[in-house]
Amino acid sequence: MLKIPNQIQIGGTTFDIEFIDRTGGNNMGRTNYASTHITIAKNVDMDVASESSMQGTFFHEIVHAILEELGEYDLSSDERFVQSFSTILNQFTQQMIKENK
Repeated sequence: MLKIPNQIQIGGTTFDIEFIDRTGGNNMGRTNYASTHITIAKNVDMDVASESSMQGTFFHEIVHAILEELGEYDLSSDERFVQSFSTILNQFTQQMIKENK
């Protein structure tokens, strides 16, 4: 498993990453581009989010931030694209971590 950092650099922007109890609504994470802040929920509905789930959320929010940094606002707004891309990126990263132990 990848340890999610407290801060990440995307292009020329530094994003702070914070784990919060709940994000509100159905979201497991949020990216605020104005404040360069990413939040990830530790709890979803009535359950504690698994480490795997939080990692998936981390990658999902990172893809949003990358697309915004690239000026790809339409793609960043396309949740289906972001989810598909982040899932593949997460799987690739996990494979690389496993193979390089």
